[in-house]
Parts: sequence; C-alpha cells; structure tokens
Amino acid sequence: MNSNFEVGRLCLIRHCQTPAFHALLAGQTFVPYSYDITDVPVDPLTVEPERREAWARSRQQVGSNVRRLRLAAGLTQEALALESGLSRNVLIDLEHGRRGVLFERLFDVAEALGTGVDELVTLTPQA
Repeated sequence: MNSNFEVGRLCLIRHCQTPAFHALLAGQTFVPYSYDITDVPVDPLTVEPERREAWARSRQQVGSNVRRLRLAAGLTQEALALESGLSRNVLIDLEHGRRGVLFERLFDVAEALGTGVDELVTLTPQA
C-alpha cells in the first residue's frame, strides 16, 4: 500500500482536523505544544481531603450569601431563578452549598440580585 493512500485514508478517518495530519500532509514535522497539567481541572475525588473541604466551605458560603441577598431583595427562589436564567433546582442546590455554578453564571445571579459578584463570593467568618 502506498503511503499517500494511507495518509489519505487516515485523513478521511480523522477528518483532517488535527495539526499533526496537516503537518504530515505538508511534509513537516509536528511538535505538539507542551502543557502544564498541574492546572487542569481534576475529578474532585482525586484531590486531597483538605482541598475538598475548603471547596465545600466555599460553596456553603456562596450559597449562604445568595440566599441572604435573595431574601433581602424580597425575591422567591423561583423569581431569582427566572431573572438569572438558572433553573430553580440549580438555585436550590446552590443556596444549600451542594453545587457550584459556572463563573459566568455568578454574574447573572449577581445582576438579578442587583449586586456585584464580590458580594456573592465574599467569605465571612463563621459565628
């Protein structure tokens, strides 16, 4: 089998979307970028317990702040969910500290509450 046929077949299989195949077709050597994998998001279960606990405390604090600000604004969970674009179930889990939300969604929640993101993420000492 000739190499041009093999390259063409592989190109069709992989849809010619990888830089390595483009370099191969151009007769060049492909050198991938190296990435530092220490900053790659990881499965929370593989993180040390102290870190997981810190994340849980942060989620609890953000949820507490959202609930406090929602009540101060006189909004129901459903009203805040509609205003922010979150589902009511996500908002409930957020307020109880059972889940986090995307960074971008914090801006939506803050805007719906008429405040800044800093008010949502400010950590206050436990009483």
